[in-house]
Amino acid sequence: MSVDPQLLVVEPATIASRKGIETPTQGQLDSIAAAILDCQADVENFLNRDLIPVSVTLEGIYPMPGFDPDSWRAWPDGHQFDDDYAVASRTQGPDGSWTVQFLVGLNGPGTHPIVRYVTAHTLRTLREDESYGFEIERDVTSVSAEGQSLQMVARPSEDGTVGSLPKMKELGRYKRRSIHQRTPRREPLWPNYGAWNAGLR
Repeated sequence: MSVDPQLLVVEPATIASRKGIETPTQGQLDSIAAAILDCQADVENFLNRDLIPVSVTLEGIYPMPGFDPDSWRAWPDGHQFDDDYAVASRTQGPDGSWTVQFLVGLNGPGTHPIVRYVTAHTLRTLREDESYGFEIERDVTSVSAEGQSLQMVARPSEDGTVGSLPKMKELGRYKRRSIHQRTPRREPLWPNYGAWNAGLR
């Protein structure tokens, strides 16, 4: 199984290097890529967003005057997207209109907290889940008589502790916000509402 690296937040070779595998086989890279995708799926489910932006092209549109055409702010037509968007390329036609390629969605590979989360949890998955084809690894502090019991190094678990694994809730700022939330009504429900309500007091 070969995974398109453009679909991954972090490169499998980077994970392999962190595991101490300097010359990984293609099979190892494929297994690491599968683990990365599984971790990304958990993050995407939590955020309700894809971690890899999608390319969308709009034709016959015009920028807002006074704005940098390389900025998303210059293109009001981009407001139809229900996620973040950035200008990838733009071409002006003979009629003065523009064809603009947008990248729509969260830029996971360019968002350090997301890269750190996916990297850390992919490494933990590969250490603790043998289904990906790697030996289970543990940091051993002591071995009892005849090796019948092992005492493992406890990982830092307290929130904010240096060296602790990043937690999913720390990515909450990147969650998709609903664009269909209703705002409180400011006007009366019907023309005589105020007078009728006043008469009950």
